[in-house]
Amino acid sequence: MKEVFNFNTPEEDLVALEARYQSNDPYLRRELMTLLNNWNGEIDKVRSGLLPGIGESRAGGTLSADLNDYL
Repeated sequence: MKEVFNFNTPEEDLVALEARYQSNDPYLRRELMTLLNNWNGEIDKVRSGLLPGIGESRAGGTLSADLNDYL
């Protein structure tokens, strides 16, 4: 877990990632080393809000053209 702390990931991102890994998402990393090797991509996924059941704020999964929707 020392590696995770070295990434300086904000706590809210860690909470979102934990929620994702407690969900029924069929595309979760199964190996710890694979998760760590793809850490930034995993954090980007939870930040995007496009994952099923996590951060679904837009109807139909569409993206907004307004950048303020993502701040």
